[in-house]
Amino acid sequence: MSPYRIVFGKACYLPIEIEHCAYYAVKRYNLVFDQAGKERKLQLQEIEELHLEAYENSKVYKEKVKRFHDNMILRKEFKVGQKVLLFNSHLKLITGNNSECWLIDSSCTNHMTYDKSLFKDLKLTNVLKVRIWNGGHIFAKGRGTIAISTSLGTKVISNVLHVLDIDQNLLSVGLLIEKGFKVSFKHQHYLIYDIASREFLKVKLRDKSFLFDPTQKE
Repeated sequence: MSPYRIVFGKACYLPIEIEHCAYYAVKRYNLVFDQAGKERKLQLQEIEELHLEAYENSKVYKEKVKRFHDNMILRKEFKVGQKVLLFNSHLKLITGNNSECWLIDSSCTNHMTYDKSLFKDLKLTNVLKVRIWNGGHIFAKGRGTIAISTSLGTKVISNVLHVLDIDQNLLSVGLLIEKGFKVSFKHQHYLIYDIASREFLKVKLRDKSFLFDPTQKE
């Protein structure tokens, strides 16, 4: 019988069982407290032994599993001058030129870009502190206006922060809605309309993200 069933299967009942065993020991030995105390110590010792045995069994099990998996790994020994195949494990999740791409982000509170060349005009301001999703902060060097060329024409976006500590341009859905824009979903597209209800941006779902790349056609 596995010790796991004994120790871990009844862990929540352990205090009640000890209390019950202690009462039974006192009753059995006719209220001889010294003898009952010794009996209870023996019972506690048995329980402790079960814990230790379970720990030892789990330790042995982990060692056996590790030994099994280690034996499945082929030893790699290379010599100087030997030709080998190198596997590059870097995964590129977002395709296209990141400097031109904009991620439509519903959790971002500001439009942000790291590329200074995208700005039509940029005003350097005092360092602005921007809070990010993990509670930390990044710093913006300035604020300005950018122009994005789309199939629907050139779109101007104002109030964009210049942040060097990011590697992806971010378009804030919340800020667009605050400015009077409207958003909707249709046939795996993210549709953004301006104040006059004209289509502002149409972004297709790619790799579970709404990434707008003006260099690519639908």
